[in-house]
Amino acid sequence: MSKFLSSLCFRRGDGFWMYVWKILVLIVTATVAFVGVLVFWQFCRYKVYYGWLRPALSNKVSWSVYLSDRIRMDYMLYSNGVRLYDKEQDKVVMKGLASVFIPENMSDSLTVFRKDGKRGYLNRFTGEVVIPARYRRAWVFSEGLAGVQLEDERIVFIDSTGNVVIDKMLRYGGESAYVFHDGLCRVTDYYSCKAGLIDTAGRWALEPEYDNVVRYRDFWLVRKGGLYGLLTIDLDTVLSVSYPRIEVKDDCIEVGLQDHTAKLFDYEGNVLEEFLIDEVSDLLYPAGTPVADEYGEPVDTVYARASCKAYMVYGAGRHYGLMGGDGKILTPPSYTEIVALGRDLYFCRPNGIVLNEKGQRVN
Repeated sequence: MSKFLSSLCFRRGDGFWMYVWKILVLIVTATVAFVGVLVFWQFCRYKVYYGWLRPALSNKVSWSVYLSDRIRMDYMLYSNGVRLYDKEQDKVVMKGLASVFIPENMSDSLTVFRKDGKRGYLNRFTGEVVIPARYRRAWVFSEGLAGVQLEDERIVFIDSTGNVVIDKMLRYGGESAYVFHDGLCRVTDYYSCKAGLIDTAGRWALEPEYDNVVRYRDFWLVRKGGLYGLLTIDLDTVLSVSYPRIEVKDDCIEVGLQDHTAKLFDYEGNVLEEFLIDEVSDLLYPAGTPVADEYGEPVDTVYARASCKAYMVYGAGRHYGLMGGDGKILTPPSYTEIVALGRDLYFCRPNGIVLNEKGQRVN
């Protein structure tokens, strides 16, 4: 081809064919260079990096966590998985694990591991698998039992040998952990999808009739129909299910009522304060002539203090009421905001009504 083009170029003595020849040579050279770079890049990527370098580096430990004095969990470089290393025997006892759960209670011998999308249990003191990875979900042992989810999505409880000891037709209800506290565990009924409590024998200690049951400090907080109640550890009623909000504090219980008021109870359910007020604030309204700059533009507004104040109650959310200057309650906490329009006029949201200094509606 090149000889043909050269012959044409020499034969005609025309500069046009010389330019064509140079362009063709440039295209061929660029193509060969591009292919060479591409081949070299693929060689470096797949042969050098993935074939030699990464396998060598993947055996390097990125960082470690000790499951016990003897067994160490290693996070490997360039790998999402972990391995178990026995420091006493100076060898890897298990590798290819997706994760191993680090228990909060370090006295437990068994802990959860995950491999190939399944979960099982291993002895964190020896690294040996005690219960193979065959569960969709698995939780830590508590009081000798552990909750696991089977392939049919049922939740059952097993003992330390993997034998099912509680099969009560339970479903996964989004619980963060199936853990027994003082012999009770929060579970969800398979058919009704309601929450209740079972004991370690699998009996219903609290019938599954609640939307949620939560361990809250030294109490059980139950919810039904958007309202809350409070039970003791022994399931005695402290507060009936009738409050939009219940907050257990260090030495008392604060509750919000449906009328947006709040009360204070002791731990036995006795009333300590009938009417709680969380905050009192002055109400200011624009008064007088705004301060102007040298060009006559207003730069500041003069405010005056209204005759009434606003008090806030954190009952079922933040709500405000009107209080006289003498501290007398003029209205219940029914409003989401109170704005002073003047010394004795107050605009209240969300109702959009105007009250006077006596708390009476004027519009």
